[in-house]
Amino acid sequence: MGEKDNMELEYFSNSSRFADIWNFYMFGGKSVIKSEDLQDADSVIVYKTAEKKRQKRIPDKIKLWKGKCLRILIQEYQSSVDYGMVQRNMLTEAVAYNKQRQKMRMVHRKKKDLTKSEFNSGINKNDRFIPVVTLVINLSLKEWDAPRCLYETFEEPVDEIIQKYVTNYRLNVFDYHDYDDFDKFETELRKVFKILKCANNREEVDDLLNEDESFKRIDDDTADMIEVLTKIKISYDDEKGEYRDMCKAWEEQKEYGISIGLEQGIERGIEQGIEQGREAMRKEMDMVLEEKNREIEALKRQLADQMSTLS
Repeated sequence: MGEKDNMELEYFSNSSRFADIWNFYMFGGKSVIKSEDLQDADSVIVYKTAEKKRQKRIPDKIKLWKGKCLRILIQEYQSSVDYGMVQRNMLTEAVAYNKQRQKMRMVHRKKKDLTKSEFNSGINKNDRFIPVVTLVINLSLKEWDAPRCLYETFEEPVDEIIQKYVTNYRLNVFDYHDYDDFDKFETELRKVFKILKCANNREEVDDLLNEDESFKRIDDDTADMIEVLTKIKISYDDEKGEYRDMCKAWEEQKEYGISIGLEQGIERGIEQGIEQGREAMRKEMDMVLEEKNREIEALKRQLADQMSTLS
Protein backbone atom coordinates (compact mmCIF):
# COMPACT_ATOMS: atom_id res chain seq x y z
CA MET A 1 0.00 0.00 0.00
CA GLY A 2 1.44 3.39 -1.03
CA GLU A 3 2.01 6.44 1.13
CA LYS A 4 -0.98 8.26 -0.39
CA ASP A 5 -3.29 5.32 0.30
CA ASN A 6 -2.07 5.27 3.89
CA MET A 7 -2.83 8.97 4.24
CA GLU A 8 -6.37 8.53 2.92
CA LEU A 9 -7.09 5.69 5.34
CA GLU A 10 -5.59 7.61 8.25
CA TYR A 11 -7.74 10.62 7.39
CA PHE A 12 -10.92 8.55 7.54
CA SER A 13 -9.76 6.68 10.65
CA ASN A 14 -10.61 9.78 12.65
CA SER A 15 -13.78 8.76 14.52
CA SER A 16 -15.60 12.04 13.84
CA ARG A 17 -15.01 11.79 10.07
CA PHE A 18 -15.71 8.05 10.10
CA ALA A 19 -19.09 8.64 11.74
CA ASP A 20 -19.78 11.63 9.50
CA ILE A 21 -19.39 9.74 6.20
CA TRP A 22 -21.59 6.88 7.44
CA ASN A 23 -24.25 9.27 8.75
CA PHE A 24 -24.30 11.09 5.41
CA TYR A 25 -24.56 7.88 3.39
CA MET A 26 -27.03 5.92 5.55
CA PHE A 27 -29.04 8.58 7.37
CA GLY A 28 -28.97 11.63 5.10
CA GLY A 29 -26.67 13.55 7.44
CA LYS A 30 -28.57 12.87 10.68
CA SER A 31 -26.20 12.31 13.59
CA VAL A 32 -27.21 8.71 14.35
CA ILE A 33 -23.71 7.24 14.69
CA LYS A 34 -21.78 9.05 17.43
CA SER A 35 -17.98 9.17 17.29
CA GLU A 36 -17.78 8.28 20.99
CA ASP A 37 -19.70 5.04 20.31
CA LEU A 38 -17.10 3.78 17.82
CA GLN A 39 -14.38 1.30 18.73
CA ASP A 40 -11.31 0.47 16.65
CA ALA A 41 -11.08 -3.05 15.23
CA ASP A 42 -8.60 -5.07 13.19
CA SER A 43 -8.36 -3.04 9.99
CA VAL A 44 -6.32 -5.16 7.57
CA ILE A 45 -7.84 -8.23 5.94
CA VAL A 46 -5.42 -10.90 4.71
CA TYR A 47 -6.21 -13.84 2.44
CA LYS A 48 -4.22 -16.40 0.46
CA THR A 49 -4.01 -16.04 -3.29
CA ALA A 50 -4.30 -18.88 -5.83
CA GLU A 51 -0.60 -19.61 -5.34
CA LYS A 52 -1.43 -20.28 -1.63
CA LYS A 53 2.05 -19.27 -0.58
CA ARG A 54 1.42 -15.58 -1.18
CA GLN A 55 -0.85 -13.39 0.89
CA LYS A 56 -2.83 -10.39 -0.26
CA ARG A 57 -3.33 -7.46 2.10
CA ILE A 58 -6.48 -5.40 1.60
CA PRO A 59 -6.25 -1.98 3.22
CA ASP A 60 -9.41 -0.80 4.94
CA LYS A 61 -10.59 0.85 8.11
CA ILE A 62 -12.93 -0.99 10.47
CA LYS A 63 -14.75 0.26 13.56
CA LEU A 64 -17.35 -1.41 15.75
CA TRP A 65 -20.63 0.38 16.41
CA LYS A 66 -23.20 -1.15 18.75
CA GLY A 67 -22.36 -4.72 17.79
CA LYS A 68 -22.02 -3.96 14.09
CA CYS A 69 -18.85 -3.93 12.04
CA LEU A 70 -18.61 -0.80 9.87
CA ARG A 71 -15.88 -0.96 7.25
CA ILE A 72 -14.52 1.68 4.89
CA LEU A 73 -12.71 0.70 1.72
CA ILE A 74 -11.02 3.47 -0.23
CA GLN A 75 -11.26 3.54 -4.01
CA GLU A 76 -7.95 5.19 -4.83
CA TYR A 77 -8.05 8.61 -6.46
CA GLN A 78 -6.34 7.30 -9.59
CA SER A 79 -7.85 8.05 -12.99
CA SER A 80 -9.31 4.56 -13.33
CA VAL A 81 -12.19 3.01 -11.39
CA ASP A 82 -11.91 -0.57 -10.06
CA TYR A 83 -14.37 -2.50 -12.25
CA GLY A 84 -13.88 -5.64 -10.17
CA MET A 85 -14.89 -3.97 -6.91
CA VAL A 86 -18.07 -6.04 -6.50
CA GLN A 87 -16.17 -9.34 -6.50
CA ARG A 88 -13.29 -7.83 -4.54
CA ASN A 89 -15.62 -6.62 -1.81
CA MET A 90 -17.54 -9.91 -1.69
CA LEU A 91 -14.24 -11.65 -1.06
CA THR A 92 -13.08 -9.27 1.67
CA GLU A 93 -16.38 -9.46 3.54
CA ALA A 94 -16.31 -13.27 3.31
CA VAL A 95 -12.78 -13.21 4.73
CA ALA A 96 -13.95 -10.89 7.52
CA TYR A 97 -16.70 -13.37 8.48
CA ASN A 98 -14.20 -16.22 8.32
CA LYS A 99 -11.93 -14.34 10.71
CA GLN A 100 -14.82 -14.15 13.15
CA ARG A 101 -15.35 -17.89 12.77
CA GLN A 102 -11.65 -18.56 13.39
CA LYS A 103 -11.79 -16.59 16.63
CA MET A 104 -14.85 -18.57 17.73
CA ARG A 105 -13.02 -21.82 17.00
CA MET A 106 -10.07 -20.72 19.12
CA VAL A 107 -12.37 -19.94 22.04
CA HIS A 108 -14.09 -23.33 21.78
CA ARG A 109 -10.76 -25.15 21.53
CA LYS A 110 -9.64 -23.58 24.79
CA LYS A 111 -12.94 -24.40 26.47
CA LYS A 112 -13.21 -27.85 24.80
CA ASP A 113 -16.98 -27.50 24.84
CA LEU A 114 -17.89 -28.69 21.33
CA THR A 115 -19.74 -31.92 20.66
CA LYS A 116 -18.55 -34.38 18.01
CA SER A 117 -21.04 -33.05 15.46
CA GLU A 118 -19.89 -29.46 16.12
CA PHE A 119 -16.15 -30.18 16.09
CA ASN A 120 -15.64 -30.08 12.29
CA SER A 121 -17.20 -26.64 11.91
CA GLY A 122 -15.48 -25.35 15.04
CA ILE A 123 -18.57 -23.48 16.22
CA ASN A 124 -21.93 -24.38 17.71
CA LYS A 125 -25.48 -23.45 16.74
CA ASN A 126 -25.63 -20.67 19.33
CA ASP A 127 -22.63 -18.76 17.98
CA ARG A 128 -23.54 -15.51 16.25
CA PHE A 129 -21.60 -13.27 13.88
CA ILE A 130 -21.20 -9.50 13.81
CA PRO A 131 -22.67 -7.92 10.64
CA VAL A 132 -20.05 -6.48 8.29
CA VAL A 133 -21.14 -3.42 6.28
CA THR A 134 -18.68 -1.94 3.79
CA LEU A 135 -18.76 1.51 2.25
CA VAL A 136 -16.59 2.08 -0.82
CA ILE A 137 -15.55 5.73 -1.05
CA ASN A 138 -14.69 6.94 -4.52
CA LEU A 139 -12.04 9.67 -4.29
CA SER A 140 -11.29 9.56 -8.00
CA LEU A 141 -11.89 12.65 -10.13
CA LYS A 142 -13.72 10.26 -12.45
CA GLU A 143 -17.35 9.37 -11.80
CA TRP A 144 -18.09 5.84 -10.65
CA ASP A 145 -19.20 3.90 -13.73
CA ALA A 146 -18.40 0.39 -12.47
CA PRO A 147 -21.06 -2.19 -11.49
CA ARG A 148 -22.77 -1.62 -8.14
CA CYS A 149 -24.17 -5.11 -7.74
CA LEU A 150 -23.36 -8.66 -8.79
CA TYR A 151 -26.17 -8.84 -11.36
CA GLU A 152 -24.59 -5.94 -13.29
CA THR A 153 -21.38 -7.94 -13.74
CA PHE A 154 -23.04 -10.82 -15.58
CA GLU A 155 -22.74 -11.11 -19.35
CA GLU A 156 -26.52 -11.43 -19.74
CA PRO A 157 -29.44 -10.55 -17.43
CA VAL A 158 -30.23 -13.28 -14.93
CA ASP A 159 -33.02 -15.53 -16.21
CA GLU A 160 -36.23 -14.95 -14.26
CA ILE A 161 -36.54 -18.69 -13.68
CA ILE A 162 -33.34 -18.83 -11.61
CA GLN A 163 -33.12 -15.21 -10.48
CA LYS A 164 -34.46 -15.87 -6.98
CA TYR A 165 -31.78 -18.53 -6.49
CA VAL A 166 -28.87 -16.26 -7.47
CA THR A 167 -27.83 -13.98 -4.62
CA ASN A 168 -27.41 -10.41 -5.83
CA TYR A 169 -24.60 -8.90 -3.77
CA ARG A 170 -25.00 -5.12 -3.60
CA LEU A 171 -22.08 -2.71 -3.32
CA ASN A 172 -22.37 0.38 -1.12
CA VAL A 173 -20.62 3.17 -2.99
CA PHE A 174 -20.24 6.78 -1.93
CA ASP A 175 -19.44 8.76 -5.07
CA TYR A 176 -19.36 12.50 -4.38
CA HIS A 177 -20.29 13.12 -8.03
CA ASP A 178 -23.81 11.92 -7.13
CA TYR A 179 -24.38 14.58 -4.44
CA ASP A 180 -24.66 18.33 -4.02
CA ASP A 181 -25.83 18.65 -0.40
CA PHE A 182 -22.39 18.51 1.25
CA ASP A 183 -23.47 21.00 3.93
CA LYS A 184 -25.04 18.01 5.69
CA PHE A 185 -21.54 16.93 6.70
CA GLU A 186 -20.59 18.04 10.21
CA THR A 187 -16.81 17.75 9.73
CA GLU A 188 -14.24 19.05 7.25
CA LEU A 189 -15.44 16.37 4.82
CA ARG A 190 -17.83 19.05 3.63
CA LYS A 191 -14.88 21.06 2.29
CA VAL A 192 -13.09 18.03 0.87
CA PHE A 193 -16.04 16.91 -1.24
CA LYS A 194 -17.08 20.43 -2.23
CA ILE A 195 -13.66 21.16 -3.69
CA LEU A 196 -13.41 17.71 -5.28
CA LYS A 197 -16.78 18.21 -6.99
CA CYS A 198 -15.49 21.24 -8.90
CA ALA A 199 -11.76 20.42 -9.06
CA ASN A 200 -11.84 19.97 -12.85
CA ASN A 201 -13.43 23.38 -13.45
CA ARG A 202 -11.30 26.44 -12.69
CA GLU A 203 -14.26 28.84 -12.76
CA GLU A 204 -16.29 26.70 -10.34
CA VAL A 205 -13.33 26.59 -7.94
CA ASP A 206 -13.14 30.41 -8.16
CA ASP A 207 -16.85 30.74 -7.39
CA LEU A 208 -16.71 28.28 -4.48
CA LEU A 209 -13.73 29.94 -2.77
CA ASN A 210 -15.19 33.43 -3.29
CA GLU A 211 -18.55 32.45 -1.80
CA ASP A 212 -17.51 30.11 1.04
CA GLU A 213 -15.27 31.86 3.58
CA SER A 214 -14.86 28.68 5.62
CA PHE A 215 -12.08 27.72 3.18
CA LYS A 216 -9.97 30.48 4.77
CA ARG A 217 -9.46 28.20 7.79
CA ILE A 218 -8.69 24.56 6.98
CA ASP A 219 -7.13 22.17 9.47
CA ASP A 220 -3.78 20.62 8.66
CA ASP A 221 -5.01 17.07 7.90
CA THR A 222 -7.76 18.31 5.59
CA ALA A 223 -5.37 20.65 3.78
CA ASP A 224 -2.98 17.73 3.18
CA MET A 225 -5.88 15.63 1.90
CA ILE A 226 -7.03 18.34 -0.53
CA GLU A 227 -3.46 18.85 -1.75
CA VAL A 228 -3.06 15.17 -2.57
CA LEU A 229 -6.43 14.87 -4.31
CA THR A 230 -6.45 18.16 -6.24
CA LYS A 231 -2.73 19.12 -6.50
CA ILE A 232 -3.60 22.57 -5.07
CA LYS A 233 -0.82 23.66 -2.70
CA ILE A 234 -2.10 25.23 0.53
CA SER A 235 0.54 27.02 2.61
CA TYR A 236 0.26 27.99 6.27
CA ASP A 237 -1.17 31.44 6.86
CA ASP A 238 -1.60 32.01 10.61
CA GLU A 239 1.32 32.57 12.99
CA LYS A 240 0.81 29.32 14.92
CA GLY A 241 0.57 27.25 11.77
CA GLU A 242 -2.62 25.50 12.92
CA TYR A 243 -4.81 26.44 9.97
CA ARG A 244 -4.33 27.15 6.29
CA ASP A 245 -6.08 29.63 3.99
CA MET A 246 -7.10 27.87 0.78
CA CYS A 247 -8.63 31.02 -0.72
CA LYS A 248 -5.31 32.87 -0.45
CA ALA A 249 -3.37 29.85 -1.70
CA TRP A 250 -5.63 29.58 -4.75
CA GLU A 251 -5.19 33.26 -5.64
CA GLU A 252 -1.41 32.97 -5.23
CA GLN A 253 -1.32 29.97 -7.55
CA LYS A 254 -3.43 31.80 -10.13
CA GLU A 255 -1.06 34.80 -10.02
CA TYR A 256 1.94 32.50 -10.21
CA GLY A 257 0.39 30.70 -13.17
CA ILE A 258 -0.20 34.01 -14.93
CA SER A 259 3.39 35.20 -14.34
CA ILE A 260 4.78 31.86 -15.53
CA GLY A 261 2.53 32.08 -18.58
CA LEU A 262 3.82 35.59 -19.37
CA GLU A 263 7.44 34.50 -18.97
CA GLN A 264 6.86 31.49 -21.18
CA GLY A 265 5.09 33.72 -23.71
CA ILE A 266 8.01 36.15 -23.80
CA GLU A 267 10.48 33.30 -24.16
CA ARG A 268 8.41 31.77 -26.96
CA GLY A 269 8.23 35.22 -28.60
CA ILE A 270 12.00 35.66 -28.46
CA GLU A 271 12.56 32.17 -29.79
CA GLN A 272 10.02 32.77 -32.53
CA GLY A 273 11.69 36.10 -33.44
CA ILE A 274 15.11 34.47 -33.64
CA GLU A 275 13.74 31.72 -35.83
CA GLN A 276 11.98 34.25 -38.08
CA GLY A 277 15.29 36.18 -38.40
CA ARG A 278 17.11 33.02 -39.34
CA GLU A 279 14.46 32.20 -41.91
CA ALA A 280 14.73 35.70 -43.42
CA MET A 281 18.52 35.37 -43.61
CA ARG A 282 18.16 31.98 -45.31
CA LYS A 283 15.78 33.44 -47.88
CA GLU A 284 18.13 36.40 -48.50
CA MET A 285 21.11 34.07 -48.93
CA ASP A 286 19.11 31.93 -51.33
CA MET A 287 18.27 35.02 -53.39
CA VAL A 288 21.95 36.10 -53.46
CA LEU A 289 23.09 32.61 -54.50
CA GLU A 290 20.40 32.47 -57.16
CA GLU A 291 21.55 35.84 -58.56
CA LYS A 292 25.20 34.73 -58.57
CA ASN A 293 24.23 31.52 -60.37
CA ARG A 294 22.50 33.58 -63.05
CA GLU A 295 25.62 35.73 -63.49
CA ILE A 296 27.82 32.63 -63.77
CA GLU A 297 25.49 31.16 -66.41
CA ALA A 298 25.64 34.43 -68.36
CA LEU A 299 29.45 34.39 -68.27
CA LYS A 300 29.47 30.81 -69.49
CA ARG A 301 27.31 31.76 -72.45
CA GLN A 302 29.60 34.73 -73.32
CA LEU A 303 32.69 32.52 -73.20
CA ALA A 304 30.98 29.95 -75.38
CA ASP A 305 30.08 32.64 -77.98
CA GLN A 306 33.65 33.96 -78.02
CA MET A 307 35.09 30.47 -78.50
CA SER A 308 32.76 29.79 -81.39
CA THR A 309 33.83 33.11 -83.06
CA LEU A 310 37.53 32.31 -82.75
CA SER A 311 37.04 28.91 -84.26
